[in-house]
Amino acid sequence: MGWVDQYHQSLEGQEIEITGAPPGIYYLVSTVNPDGNFLDKDLTNNTAWVSFRLTRDSNGNPKITEITHSPCDTPGMCGEQATNR
Repeated sequence: MGWVDQYHQSLEGQEIEITGAPPGIYYLVSTVNPDGNFLDKDLTNNTAWVSFRLTRDSNGNPKITEITHSPCDTPGMCGEQATNR
């Protein structure tokens, strides 16, 4: 409890395939322990999401801009201020 893992964007397995995805607004949703296999005191905080806009330049190269994200009661657990980088 109280720890978060962070991985560099170039690490294998940290990418999302967007080849062929048309420009638009998307949501990325992540849920941990969806089957309830692990004891969990609070099941209401197991899902996080981020919305982003996908655009493409004249060469088709993608650009992603974050729009908003799910609320986070503990900023250190949201990634940007994590202590275990």
